[in-house]
Amino acid sequence: MKTHRTLAASPIQSASDAWQKLRAFVVDTLESSAQIPLGSVRTELNPLDRLGPVLVAGGHLENKGLVLCGNDLHVTLTTLTADAALDAPQDIEPMPNDIEVGNEWTLYVPLPGALDTHVENAVSQSDHLSVATPPKDAPSKNSRKSKERSTVDLDALRKTEEGW
Repeated sequence: MKTHRTLAASPIQSASDAWQKLRAFVVDTLESSAQIPLGSVRTELNPLDRLGPVLVAGGHLENKGLVLCGNDLHVTLTTLTADAALDAPQDIEPMPNDIEVGNEWTLYVPLPGALDTHVENAVSQSDHLSVATPPKDAPSKNSRKSKERSTVDLDALRKTEEGW
C-alpha cells in the first residue's frame, strides 16, 4: 500500500507538536502489527526526538519527507508551513489495523544539508532508521519470500555430491 500523509506545522502548531504527531503515526501504525512488540518502535525512534522538531521547523520535511516502509507498506510523511499549512490536516490517523507490516520496517529520514552529520549520527543508533534513498514502492512480502526461498534443495545437492 503506497500512500502519502501531510501534516500542518507552523503557524498552525509548533514544530514539536507536529513532530510528536508524526512520531505517533509511525508508532501507532507499526505497533498495530502483531509481529511488532509494544514499545519497540518508540525505542527505535528515540534517537530522532531532538532532531525531529528541528527537521519540521526548518521545513526539511516539506519536499522529501519521512518515508516509512515495511511489508507492502510505503507511506511518505510531509509537513507544510506558512500559508500552505492553513489548509493542511492538523492530525493524521494511523494506517488501518489490518496492515501486516512485519518486523522488517524502515523509516527513511531525508538529509537536510547543514544537519547531515547530526541526522546520520542519530540514524546510526537504530537498525530501523536510514538516510539511504527510500524505495519508490512498497517492498512486497511475496517478492521478498521468493528471493529468500531457493528452488534448489542444497541438502539434497550435498548428499548427491557425497555419493559420487
